[in-house]
Amino acid sequence: MIDIILPHNEICSNLKKGPVASVVINNNYYQNELLNERVFGSSEKRDVELENYYQLKSGFLSFLGKGWSYIYKLKKLHYKIGFPKIIEIHNRPIYFKYFGKTYKNTKFVLYLHNDPRNMKSLKTKDQREKLLKKIDAIITVSNYIKSCYLSGLKIDENSNKITTIHNGIDRWLNKFPQKEK
Repeated sequence: MIDIILPHNEICSNLKKGPVASVVINNNYYQNELLNERVFGSSEKRDVELENYYQLKSGFLSFLGKGWSYIYKLKKLHYKIGFPKIIEIHNRPIYFKYFGKTYKNTKFVLYLHNDPRNMKSLKTKDQREKLLKKIDAIITVSNYIKSCYLSGLKIDENSNKITTIHNGIDRWLNKFPQKEK
């Protein structure tokens, strides 16, 4: 079981999707059914085209931080629906620190779509080094994002935890429109 966690502010509806949600939905469409993925986000369940989508509503704990409240809701849900073998966190490295000892048998993957040096908890070289030691794997969408993560870090065995998987897209246009002159 793999749980994919969208950022708490990512739009994931049939009418409008954020860039991270678009990648997750496209990957989910082509995924092997044996992977058994579940996707978690804040959009209304009725507005999302995925059968395996779970809505995480913001709750009364939002005053502690939206990310903390969001992950708190996910943790409560895991007690009901079961704990995953892998948690894939998209673009929110700060979520990783909210999971505690309850998840000792769970592997964590951070999926980076943007420059990590602009993200909370990854801005400094020391923060990126510390996370790299603790997390099981990091996936970047380009070699540029990977180089941003590794910027200033010493290359060691932990550097092998970072892999680049380029985004794929569906070509839904068979015939391109003519340009107007």
